[in-house]
Amino acid sequence: MNRPIRDGFFLVARHQRIVWWIFFVNLLLGFLASVTPRTILHSALDRNFYSQQMGKGFDATVLIELLTRPEISATPWATGSLVVGLIFLLYILFISGGVLSAYHHDRKFTRGQFFEFCGDFFWRFVRLMLCSIVPFGIVFGLLSGVNYFSGKMSDNAAGDTQGFWFQVFGTAVVVLIGLLVRAWFDLAQARTVIDHVRGMFFLTFRSLRLALGNLPRFILMYLVPTLVAVAAIALTWHVWITIPHTSFGASWILLEVLSLVLIGLRLWQRAAMILWYENYTELHATPKVAPPPVLPRPVFAEEGVSQTEPVLPTNTPTPPRDDDPVI
Repeated sequence: MNRPIRDGFFLVARHQRIVWWIFFVNLLLGFLASVTPRTILHSALDRNFYSQQMGKGFDATVLIELLTRPEISATPWATGSLVVGLIFLLYILFISGGVLSAYHHDRKFTRGQFFEFCGDFFWRFVRLMLCSIVPFGIVFGLLSGVNYFSGKMSDNAAGDTQGFWFQVFGTAVVVLIGLLVRAWFDLAQARTVIDHVRGMFFLTFRSLRLALGNLPRFILMYLVPTLVAVAAIALTWHVWITIPHTSFGASWILLEVLSLVLIGLRLWQRAAMILWYENYTELHATPKVAPPPVLPRPVFAEEGVSQTEPVLPTNTPTPPRDDDPVI
């Protein structure tokens, strides 16, 4: 396994309290987001036919039919979820400076030191996020194009599997492009923290050139946690469908464990990028040439002259002695 991937995993494990803090904030915001739909559904399900159906277990068909009723408005539900999602995004953006600084220095900070790093890098990370809107928009546009053309091929092609395989391979290519874009801006954030760069616009293009120059390493570094995430989601889905519908507590715990694992895997990617750029700067650092040492001027002993006395140069006139004639 690549060294940054291995060391990044242990780095996240050493600073696991960051994972727990993000998880608890996500849990709190998720509870706040559930208040509005719980209030709306409680008024509609009280002594209703749907309450009897939903009380026996979760049924997606019954839920969709319930949401289409005129007395239930999904607008407050969607608005509340959108607001909570934006709050969580800003929270992650704010603490990113402190998280990456903790990974870079590999030591525990006090609360004051941690939030000092958060505030120092927050607006620079906001500018990086604004620069990332266009590349991520292109990625989502490519994904929509793959879905559109795969549907067209399924309708017009003689073989039913042609559109399916086009969607599979097209989605895989788009996912790799998305991982590259994600690594690109994670590299920009790592350079901001390590090098204390302030020009985010030029840093974006310099980071893209560096990312393209190390494309295989970055793809491997981000693909390994992504595959682990896919395996965790598949395993969670397999366990979830075997849990009885009436066991709400078990389903809730299972999904929260999955959320905790996904948060840790995302931080694994960011820690690996920090370690990779640290190694890169060490390998490509310009060696400092030490100036040549200044040696003392040698003093040669002459007849009748002590070594401790300064020797006059040959072109310096000798001072007159008492027995010399004075002209």
